[in-house]
Amino acid sequence: MSRAVYAKLWASTAQYTQRRHYAWYQIWSRVIPWSVPWGIFAMWMVFPAMPVEYRQALTFGIWQKPNIGTHGPDPADAKK
Repeated sequence: MSRAVYAKLWASTAQYTQRRHYAWYQIWSRVIPWSVPWGIFAMWMVFPAMPVEYRQALTFGIWQKPNIGTHGPDPADAKK
């Protein structure tokens, strides 16, 4: 039988709403645990592109702009 026939049979039987809600519960109970690693991965990729103000707000002020490389003090100013 085709998918449409199964859907029609399933929808016409008793307790359709309960089965439908239970099916969504089963799907989300398997999907939700993956939100943690995907959330960490997304922040890993997006964090370097954020402006400094957003980085500090997201980390509650713990993150500070690095004081090395192009962000550090000018060596010419240090000799003065």
